[in-house]
Amino acid sequence: MRSYRNQPSDNDPILKTKSGVSPEDPPVSFTGLFRYADGKDTTCVVFGIILFAAVGLSLPLNTYFFRDEINKFLLPTFTENAAQTIVIQFSCLGAAVFVVAFAASALLDISSKRQLHRIRLKYFKAVLRQDIPWFDERSSGELIGKLSDCIDTIELGIGKKIGEFFQNITGFLAGIIIAFYVGWKLTLVACCTLPVVAAVFIAFAFVMKIFTRKEILAYARAGSISGEVFTAVRTIVAFGGEKKELDRYTQELSKAEKVGIQKSLAVGGVDGCIGLSVYSAAALIFWYGFRLIDTEGYDAGSVVLVFINILLGSIFLGNALPSMQYFLSAKTAAQNIYGTIERVPPIDKDGEGVILNNFHGNIQFQNVSFVYPTRPEVKILENFNLTLKSGQTVALVGPSGSGKSTIVHMLQRYYDAAAGNILIEGTDICELDLKAYRAQIGCVQQEPILFEGTIADNIRMGKLDATEEEIEEAAKKANAHEFISNLPEVVLVIA
Repeated sequence: MRSYRNQPSDNDPILKTKSGVSPEDPPVSFTGLFRYADGKDTTCVVFGIILFAAVGLSLPLNTYFFRDEINKFLLPTFTENAAQTIVIQFSCLGAAVFVVAFAASALLDISSKRQLHRIRLKYFKAVLRQDIPWFDERSSGELIGKLSDCIDTIELGIGKKIGEFFQNITGFLAGIIIAFYVGWKLTLVACCTLPVVAAVFIAFAFVMKIFTRKEILAYARAGSISGEVFTAVRTIVAFGGEKKELDRYTQELSKAEKVGIQKSLAVGGVDGCIGLSVYSAAALIFWYGFRLIDTEGYDAGSVVLVFINILLGSIFLGNALPSMQYFLSAKTAAQNIYGTIERVPPIDKDGEGVILNNFHGNIQFQNVSFVYPTRPEVKILENFNLTLKSGQTVALVGPSGSGKSTIVHMLQRYYDAAAGNILIEGTDICELDLKAYRAQIGCVQQEPILFEGTIADNIRMGKLDATEEEIEEAAKKANAHEFISNLPEVVLVIA
């Protein structure tokens, strides 16, 4: 039996393709969204939520404290001095709300930006740590999209949206409580209109979301056509295809125009429903309120207070409920991102292992069998044996798909064998310190890849502290020095 780490089994998640449903990342709770927040971030979030709640509380409390002023305003003895007092009080309240709202937004924005910076770095580092089978199941576009789109979505769950949610919920609860305290009979009747008004505001947010998305997609399709045309304009002109492309672009613009018109009609209809529901609620409240003034001794200020708080409560509730979708989206995005950050790959280059002090290049394949994780039904190698001694030059010859590149990948330990052993200087490759081992390997791929920078910068990738002499020597050993030197205006080394 072999002493072999991370040998895949039939149920190993690495052998599962996307269609085979790989294990899901663990779900993230709402509080789990903040797992990468430090003490400063937590403090900012707590105080930001408190300040947002204070902003939400300000309007309902304002109506309660100014109820008597409303009654005075209706009296014939109401003077200009009294009006000035109210104006000054409202101005002071407005200034206070401005300061508190500014501080609340700043605290949550600062906290979210700090967390996102940390999450982006951890995600990028985690992606670089993953093994090659993990990359086989994911496209580069998917990973880039997660780095931007998913992390932006997480911000909706850890940023200012939380504060706005608590502001709306606090405003709703405070308005309803104050209204019941001032006049429970009128409030009880008024609450019948609350679900209707709130539902209309929710419908407005839903309609805006749906049609905005359709409009963006419609213009995106038109934009993709224009991009194709501008990229291949010479070919289009050469074949006289200008009219055809113009017709294609016009057709997509017409679709976008139709979506825009549908959006306008839908938004207009919902706007009308908002007005209808608000004024219907006002009619009911004032009708019943006037009856209570006659029969129960209610005052006009109490009736106005109940009306305003019920209306504000409807608006607050209508704004709060759609925010739930942001938190759900943030949790889904975090499940993707956090799962990657916390994943420990089976072939872990950060793990510990044996460091070979005398590395000469003696290699032995013993009864090695291999299948690619994404194609487990295709056997690439089966009971493969090969011995390579130090100093030998060996050529592997065979048709496409026979395993030539696979052998090189397995020597670099991109993949582990399904069976058998690969020995490096007599030590199982799975027992080696991966970073130290790969540092001893040089590999020239079939298709070279150059990173941005000078030729020297690219050669130095293998040894960041390489001297100019070492870079030139490496180029000579790779049989590249001569053609590099013949390149026009080439600078091999930039000091």
